[in-house]
Amino acid sequence: MVKIFVDRKKRLPVFLALIMTFLFVILGLILVTAKFKNGFKIKDCVKEIGTAQMLTAQKKGVTYKIKFPYFNYKDVDSIIHEKIYSEIEDFIKENANRDVKKAKPKKAVILSDFQTFAFNNNCGVSVQMQYLKNMSGKKVSKTVNLVFCYGKLLSFKDIFKQDKIQDLVNAIKSEIKLDKRFRFMLKNRPFSIYNALTDDVSNLENFGIEKDNIIFSFDLSKIFKEKQEFITVSVPKSAIVECFSNVYFNSNPNERVSGEKTSNDTPLEKDERADKPLIALTFDDGPKEGVTDIILDELKKNNAHATFFVVGKSAEQFPDLLKREVAEGHEIGNHTYSHPTTLTHLSSTDIEQQIENNAKIIESVIGSRPAIVRVPGGSANKKVISAIEAYPIIHWSVDTRDWQTHSAPATKREVNQSSGDGDIVLMHDIRPSTAEAIKTIIPELKSKGFELVTVSEMFRLKNINLEKGVVYHKAEIKECEEESA
Repeated sequence: MVKIFVDRKKRLPVFLALIMTFLFVILGLILVTAKFKNGFKIKDCVKEIGTAQMLTAQKKGVTYKIKFPYFNYKDVDSIIHEKIYSEIEDFIKENANRDVKKAKPKKAVILSDFQTFAFNNNCGVSVQMQYLKNMSGKKVSKTVNLVFCYGKLLSFKDIFKQDKIQDLVNAIKSEIKLDKRFRFMLKNRPFSIYNALTDDVSNLENFGIEKDNIIFSFDLSKIFKEKQEFITVSVPKSAIVECFSNVYFNSNPNERVSGEKTSNDTPLEKDERADKPLIALTFDDGPKEGVTDIILDELKKNNAHATFFVVGKSAEQFPDLLKREVAEGHEIGNHTYSHPTTLTHLSSTDIEQQIENNAKIIESVIGSRPAIVRVPGGSANKKVISAIEAYPIIHWSVDTRDWQTHSAPATKREVNQSSGDGDIVLMHDIRPSTAEAIKTIIPELKSKGFELVTVSEMFRLKNINLEKGVVYHKAEIKECEEESA
């Protein structure tokens, strides 16, 4: 054995050197991480209005973590939601078409953050969504602006006079000259930037409204092929007062423009139920005479709604109960034709047939097909999900185990102890004990302030899009967290 001896006098310097090296390594890692994260962070992010929420999921090899504003106004939220999912779908297609041979073995990720600004006494809101994409190690940013007033999505023509476009362009040019980010570009290719603004008015249409400025977001890839990013230019409102048009907007955001009200100056439609705790009661395996009808009576008595995951054979036997469920505002889900113990042991073809046969039966009775599916036993592996990817797959977050206990008190106790906002409760409308339990479950939930809604209603009210091929256990949006691609 070889022993290494270090002179005592030299031990301290060696020890200090090791400590310093360790500290430098840690500091380096912190700086690298900070630099990496800051590349995907909106500086001075402002959220003047709206509640910050996040959608997180994985679909077709793409992970997305989308922060977005929620205003609890139907018209505005639905447009924002539509735009978000359009961006996700475009990115999924882009990822599917990438050159696999050249691509690095990295996951495709799309993130977003946002800024919001209020104007016109908070009847107007400007939303800036910044999407941050990372596919095969290639990072690209994109900025999308949406401007609303009284629930209407405003266009470039709504805000700016078309005969004042050149004045607007000149004001933007003046700001570009003062912007340090453009100095190198102007020095080398000044006309490229100016021509990009003046030759194509559509380049000006990605705009947003701040308190004192109008922000224009430009896609640099249209100007410089190597620049895969968006850059914003802020123009003071005071510099372009003569360019504004329309009663929706004023250079002073705290004052309404004088003049007659237009037909669009109406309050935003708000669904008050979205402010309350929501819960979705779901019933499997029915319909069944002597059970389903009792449950329907209790729901009607309490002005409550539920979702019934119907089995095809039962629907064939009791079509009138199925018709009543729909007539009284309840939702119908697909729970297979014959309810096999599990779908995981079936072939993909047999799984598809179970869903399709049931859909046809339900359609023949009520005139439409179910939009959601629940698999027997909640067993959904990759094969099952792939076979029914044309539907959102609804599981549950509260299992009353009524199928096992056959006890009304036990079913009631499980609902009372385990249920909360956004929960999906599993019960079965083939058990008389469940019908008995419902007589007290529904009024007690109502007394606690819960709104009893269908599954699809609950997700809509929480501004969550039910996606095909995705499994859901609860209507829940995670709190915003700092993320990096």
